[in-house]
Amino acid sequence: MSQDKNIAIIGSGIIGLTCAEILVSNNVIPTIFSDKTINQTASYKASALWEPYKVEDSVKAIDWALRTYDILQSKIKNNEKGFFETTFFEYFDEKPDHEDWHKHIDTFVLHKKSLKTKGFPYAFEGKVPFMNAPVILTRMVESLTESGVRFNYTHVNGLNDEALKEFGVVINCTGVGASSFSEDKALNAVRGQTIVVSNPGIKKSTIYCKSDNEICYIFPRGKDCVIGGSYELTNLSPKEDKNLTKDILNRAYFFEPSLEGQPILRVNVGFRPTRPSIRLEKEVVADKLVIHNYGHGGAGWSLAWGCAETVLSLLK
Repeated sequence: MSQDKNIAIIGSGIIGLTCAEILVSNNVIPTIFSDKTINQTASYKASALWEPYKVEDSVKAIDWALRTYDILQSKIKNNEKGFFETTFFEYFDEKPDHEDWHKHIDTFVLHKKSLKTKGFPYAFEGKVPFMNAPVILTRMVESLTESGVRFNYTHVNGLNDEALKEFGVVINCTGVGASSFSEDKALNAVRGQTIVVSNPGIKKSTIYCKSDNEICYIFPRGKDCVIGGSYELTNLSPKEDKNLTKDILNRAYFFEPSLEGQPILRVNVGFRPTRPSIRLEKEVVADKLVIHNYGHGGAGWSLAWGCAETVLSLLK
């Protein structure tokens, strides 16, 4: 690794922060640039259940997801705050195909239990890592700051920005911002909206998938539940869609009546950085080594740690 060059990370979501963590663990202290504080990032608003959702079906992507799975399991065993395992049911109205990553997770099986009365006769069951995103990201920022990492909350226009003049290495973790930062025309911002409500005592995580692509998910994380969701290709509004909020809640009430009447704590809107394939590669631009690490779609939390290890290998 070139330790004589300053390293800048652009982006402070889970992708950027895991890159910073692995650098710090290798005695390299980067500077993080972001035009968003941590609670404004899509990662902070994410449901953060481990599942390679809406991501390319490739050997590399599965390897990154499985490596992340192993790291998350280790964090759970070590009782790291914000990481825990959840029993997970995914219901379908039509018999689903096994995805490639299913066969690597011993606890993931096509279950005999079903919700035929609600129109969902098939279900996968498994135990997977779940992450309380606000808790973990807040801790990561605190830990990185204590390690000497500087957070520069400013917008960086591109590699030629004056703010990057002193940096010989740039790690591009800009997420949806890559469409402008890297002029990536293949990247799309896909809107997601979730609602956080008080938890009436729900223990298991559930997803209900209809063949028309309508989904409903309910993820308990202690005192609250994250309810979703949406996958919108054309709506770019960062503001709450109140009609969508009602629709999401009504779907959740149908499957879990105990949620009805629970106070709404907040409504989150975020944008998934989606492209045909994850961009994780290096190139030299002018005199800078640039490592691109973006385009993880809705699976940033499911891929981040595995991708960070690849970033480190590209630096060596």
